[in-house]
Amino acid sequence: MKMRVLGILLGFALSAGAEPPPVPESGPVWPIVVTVSGIRFEELGVGLELRHILKLLQRVFPDIDVSSAYVEELDSPRPLKVPIPENYLETDLRTAALRNGILAEIVHFSWSQDPEESARWVVEFKRRLLALQAGSGGRPIHIAAHSWGSVLMHQALNELEREGRPVEVRRFVSMGSPLVPRRLLTRVVRDAEAALGRLQKTVVKPKSVRRWVNLWAENDLFSGPIAAADENLRVDMAVEPYEKRLKALLASAPDKKAVRRDLKTLKDPHAWHESYHYGIYAELPTLGETLSWNVLQDHVMDVLPAQ
Repeated sequence: MKMRVLGILLGFALSAGAEPPPVPESGPVWPIVVTVSGIRFEELGVGLELRHILKLLQRVFPDIDVSSAYVEELDSPRPLKVPIPENYLETDLRTAALRNGILAEIVHFSWSQDPEESARWVVEFKRRLLALQAGSGGRPIHIAAHSWGSVLMHQALNELEREGRPVEVRRFVSMGSPLVPRRLLTRVVRDAEAALGRLQKTVVKPKSVRRWVNLWAENDLFSGPIAAADENLRVDMAVEPYEKRLKALLASAPDKKAVRRDLKTLKDPHAWHESYHYGIYAELPTLGETLSWNVLQDHVMDVLPAQ
């Protein structure tokens, strides 16, 4: 059956929105939350993100062995039935903040959505972060970045650190980050364990970041635990009992194809990559159950500032 996630796949957003508004002279001191969302999946599909991740991995691992069949498997477009706004992460965080009574100024960084322009957008991202800090009035800055956006944010923050212009960040939240894509590495690199060790050494927490929280999912091929993060939170552990039931059913079920379809639905990597902000929905007819999780709500205090 189908897995429905109301959103695009693979976040690769770096932003160029309006300059931050002036700090009010009185009233509550709200923390600032910068959001970085992703490419237009309904137009570009999965393959574009995957190819950029593979390019990154090939620079780190010159001896990388890529399975073309696997690339083609993820490269197929998955058209969406609803248009997705470019600022989807901002929209979802605003909704979560309102629902939970969290006071924060949420600032979206939009960008051209052309992944070939990554280098110049990192430069622009640094400029906007510096401008945001200068106009913050000392308010704490939080950052929430999804997928490829977390790679760009990691690069921008570390470059600013090396340049002697650090931007103080209270909490950096990466969601579905391909900085250390554990499962993807096991599929495309011959010696995955050695590759993971090498890649982990290249991912460094900027000294200007007080706390780094990384949300990842076992079923999200593009993410993985990051050693440099202060905390790694796996968001899909609740599906394990259902997976075990389906695998047990597979041994005796007369309609094995139906069970396999439900397993595929439950473990859909595209859906899990978007689950951090859109949540997850899965119809499993062979178990007679429909699963629905609001992943962002479950982790709202890990993503948004505590009051």
